Amino acid sequence: MLDPLALQTIFERIEAGKPLNQQELQTLRKAAQLQQITIATGNGAVGIGGSADGGIIVTGDRNVVITGSNAEAIRTFMDKKPRHEELLLEEVNKQVNTRLQKSLFKNGIPIKIGMDLQPIQVRNSCDSDIKIGNKFIEPIPESRGIMEVFFQTEVVGKLLILGRQGSGKTTIMLELAKQLCERAKHQANFPIPVLLNLSMWKDTGNPMQDWLVTELNSNYGLRKDIWTNWVNDAQLLPMLDGLDELPPAYQKTCVKKINEFLQSDCRPQYLVVCSRLKEYEEVIRGLSKQDVQQESEEILRDRDRCLNLNNAVILKNLTYPQIKSYLRELDQTEDLWEILQTENQLLKLVETPLFLAIFGFISTQKKFSIEKWKQQNSTDARHQYIFDAYWEAAIGRELVYPSKNSQKWRIPIYNNQAFTTKQTRKWLVYLAQKLQSQH
Repeated sequence: MLDPLALQTIFERIEAGKPLNQQELQTLRKAAQLQQITIATGNGAVGIGGSADGGIIVTGDRNVVITGSNAEAIRTFMDKKPRHEELLLEEVNKQVNTRLQKSLFKNGIPIKIGMDLQPIQVRNSCDSDIKIGNKFIEPIPESRGIMEVFFQTEVVGKLLILGRQGSGKTTIMLELAKQLCERAKHQANFPIPVLLNLSMWKDTGNPMQDWLVTELNSNYGLRKDIWTNWVNDAQLLPMLDGLDELPPAYQKTCVKKINEFLQSDCRPQYLVVCSRLKEYEEVIRGLSKQDVQQESEEILRDRDRCLNLNNAVILKNLTYPQIKSYLRELDQTEDLWEILQTENQLLKLVETPLFLAIFGFISTQKKFSIEKWKQQNSTDARHQYIFDAYWEAAIGRELVYPSKNSQKWRIPIYNNQAFTTKQTRKWLVYLAQKLQSQH
């Protein structure tokens, strides 16, 4: 909160009709962003509540009504972000679009992911008795997008996104980030979304805001004092992915630090956290598999280890009509759907958006053959055929590396020497094993 005496000095200058300088305008902007004051500018403006012909009505405490030349200066200043903020917003927007373009879900055929609200997963909804049967969920209509969910009254901008492996959690978060960037672009006082991965968090004992400043400085540049001011003034909208990627011993402490951040003087107005459902329930909440399956109200309402957010979105498995609709877009509905219905394990696999998207990818790359797939003599062999087809499609993609000669390579290059396909696969397997062993 800003110094009330500093604000009072500015108010006295306004009342005396003296023009404000840039620093004073910035102070008013911060006060408005922190909701310390409400500003209504111009003749006939209405600050909060009521209306009147040609009048000014502002109800409540600590509100400021400004008219005249200062009103125009403040309106112009409030409607435009400072240059540093504009540059950051451009960088975040570029990062989001790049990641979405690289996503398997963006192979030309969108996959609509179903969602449910499950307030029982977070602490702030203790008093909310939204439940359907014994599942404590509120189905979200298919017509409602993640942006609408983010701002609805049960969420109001503090959201936990949960889902199974490959369910599309990160993609949903990126879709939300893209729309939030658009809002920040047209609404000067709206905080700027920033993407950070909690897998980089370390238990140093310091507050979460210290880690945020360090990571933001590393990811986006700018001086640390700028990031510190933005974090302290709640001018950022942290979007934290990969909570489940932390070692189990760190996950509980990280949740505690996030909760402390949400209760601090510099708490953000909005916050998004993303995690796998299994790790969140079993590691962080301490629930066993049997506890989760029983869905006991007494067990699920234990909130000691919950994130202190307003609500949680659970991403659902795809339904058979959704799968069939996707395959129809691939022009393979009849043959492939007929096969899937006879292969329960494979049908279960493609209920996950990631694996259905793999089907879409290998199909568009002409690497999947139904005839060859039918020739495989076991379920394991048919699964292996799918993964081999994906490997062939992925390694054959054209990768463009910026250079003076605009070279394009289809295989990785290191020290001007190309890896063979066999070497590439060997090192990718090694890398995958290392990632798995280190969570």
